[in-house]
Amino acid sequence: MKKYYRTIIFGVFFIILIFLSLKISGKIFPSGNSSIWFHSGLLMIILGMYWVEHYFTKPQDVFINGIIAFIAISTLENPPFLYFWNLLRYFSLTLSALSLIIILLGSPALQQNDTSKLKKFVYDIVTRFGSSQVLFTAIFLLSLISFLDGRQVEVRWMLVFWAVVVSFKYLDVEGIFEHLFNNRQKSKPIGVMTKIIDPNIVRFTLNELESCEKGELVAFTDNGIINNTSPLGVVTGYRKSTSIVEVESIILDSSFSEGKIDKRVVVIKAEKNNELVINRRNQNNLLSNLANLIGFIAKGSDVSRIYFEVVKKLPVQVGHLVSIPTTSEINIHYQVINARLMKEDSIQSNERMYAICEAEQIGVWNDKEKGFDTYNWIAKENAPIFYAPKQNNVPMDDSKNLNLGFVPNSDFPINVNLNDLILHHSAILGVTGCGKTYLAYQVIEQCIKEKIKVICIDITGDYKRYLKDAVLLSDLLPVTINKFLDSSDYFCAIIEPPETPHPIQSTRNITDIVLKWCKDKRSDDEIAVPKAKVLLVYEEAHILVPEFMFNPDKTLQDRVNDTARIVLQARKYGLGFMVITQRTANVTKSILNQCNTIFAFQAFDKTSYEFLQNYMGEHWVNTIPNLVKHQAVLVGKASLSKRPIIAELHEIKRDLGNGKLEKFPPQPKLPTMDEIPF
Repeated sequence: MKKYYRTIIFGVFFIILIFLSLKISGKIFPSGNSSIWFHSGLLMIILGMYWVEHYFTKPQDVFINGIIAFIAISTLENPPFLYFWNLLRYFSLTLSALSLIIILLGSPALQQNDTSKLKKFVYDIVTRFGSSQVLFTAIFLLSLISFLDGRQVEVRWMLVFWAVVVSFKYLDVEGIFEHLFNNRQKSKPIGVMTKIIDPNIVRFTLNELESCEKGELVAFTDNGIINNTSPLGVVTGYRKSTSIVEVESIILDSSFSEGKIDKRVVVIKAEKNNELVINRRNQNNLLSNLANLIGFIAKGSDVSRIYFEVVKKLPVQVGHLVSIPTTSEINIHYQVINARLMKEDSIQSNERMYAICEAEQIGVWNDKEKGFDTYNWIAKENAPIFYAPKQNNVPMDDSKNLNLGFVPNSDFPINVNLNDLILHHSAILGVTGCGKTYLAYQVIEQCIKEKIKVICIDITGDYKRYLKDAVLLSDLLPVTINKFLDSSDYFCAIIEPPETPHPIQSTRNITDIVLKWCKDKRSDDEIAVPKAKVLLVYEEAHILVPEFMFNPDKTLQDRVNDTARIVLQARKYGLGFMVITQRTANVTKSILNQCNTIFAFQAFDKTSYEFLQNYMGEHWVNTIPNLVKHQAVLVGKASLSKRPIIAELHEIKRDLGNGKLEKFPPQPKLPTMDEIPF
């Protein structure tokens, strides 16, 4: 019923109520104990039935009703039938308490909430006995017995008036007036329901000259009028022939039973301006988020992976998030990793084409840990799936973790634990130009802030142009490296190994020197809990620690093996490694297999895929060719998310320097010509 008609009926009843008050008490608004029949009796019945609870009673309504009744009865001073008044007072308070519990646990009226039989039973009791019609009727009748003389004509009028108010609602008199004066409320049917495919999937044939779009909200009724029990569904697809169009829809609010399916059930469009539809959408989280509905879980889905047919055109891409609500407070998030076009037979041997998306679970967002936790069960059958665009409502992490970027097209941050990233070793893999080194720069700069020593073995010459807080080691002697590590003024050093000895030999020597320093500096406290002290960065690792078949000098293979053995034992001494390469196949697997955190940027070679499958599985590996610049699949110990995740890493603008960094140890300053005595 529209507000217009409710307002008229409420106004008429209110005027009659004021007239009764004048006849009985001589006042428009009576006072004293006896006035409770007015302000907490008939007035609250009219307000509740024709304004607040005009469709149905919600737990929130019961909570307010119970509090009002409790306060009103508590103001009475020594009323007659005190026992019954106290019984009604505490019954009202109990209803308020139970309704509050239901609100906190999630209302069973919402389809997405998992509910027990006990909870549904309590919900039914609370909403029935806590409605304004029942609760305030009890107050009204008890007040008549307690304070008024039933032999008075005015009191009999009050009883008749109460009966009329209640009867109007049950006889739907306002609905009769609505049909008499406004036939537009009855919508033209667009189709007739034909069958149930699954518990909440139904099909209907579309009437000639009628149409409806994918994603459109429809209602199933027996008379073309939407009411509180009319199931609401969303159009998800079509099956066409030359003579018929069959439309498929999934029910989001209410449910069907097999016995109620017949030709009398017609389908109408749920108009956006229909007040009842608006009210139900506001009460149902699935309907309220209809604009982002993208599909429904399909056959073949499991705990880790879901498939869904796309029912609405939304700007979804690989890496974007979709979510499945399980309750009013929990959403399971999945990351789109692939999509394919499918074909199936339709009506009368026709075929239809449709898109199936594949998404991997990344889990439920843990706001305390600032990462995603695994959800250990499969979503419900035919569960609706919603596109999760950026909303800027997830707070950034605090300083205890390193923020490297975001989940693509979202505001969920990608955070890593710096200590785990260093001590458990990491690898940054991908083709040239994808953003590997820029990620390394960000990690190195964070280490400098945390006063963790960093030594970068760089044969490209790029590091000295971008890391302006670094120094260049003048030689590879142990005394020079140890002096840098002991320094309290410098925290990042760049080593550009010469051609002689070979970089493989230099890498082994540098690594050995650093390990010995870490052993000497190891404290008793660090035996039980290692602390990150030094990060060694291998830039172009395929040259520094190559696989045997790619080693240009086979006599140096022992040096590679020595380096791998050092990496194996380095963690307990506080020494960590970051391996960076564009050629995964060329790096010795003895070291790569010890990297417990992987950043996999775009790659195309089969060897990289085979190696990465051990870390993240085949489906994640298949997404790697589709990544764009500054995107990577992150997996491993340092990630605050428990499962692999596609990350959109920060693109930090950097000024290109001239590469003239200070040398370490500082070189003695040569005197100028003016300073030389003659």
